[in-house]
Amino acid sequence: MTGTGKAFGQPNMARATVGVEVRAATADLAMREVNAGVARVIAALKGVGIAEADLATQNLSLHFEREELPPP
Repeated sequence: MTGTGKAFGQPNMARATVGVEVRAATADLAMREVNAGVARVIAALKGVGIAEADLATQNLSLHFEREELPPP
């Protein structure tokens, strides 16, 4: 990640968007792997004191990816 910012005053809240991306041979495998990754992210966030009530899933996308073959 990269970013810049300026803050004035005493901050009392931070907001972050975190993503997990997986490529797999099947949709089922991709979902299992992304769920495991999200579980690790949530565990890490809870481990630093973030309450479960402050965590939310905002988006889930599953896309079909096709390999382009060269012309015969």
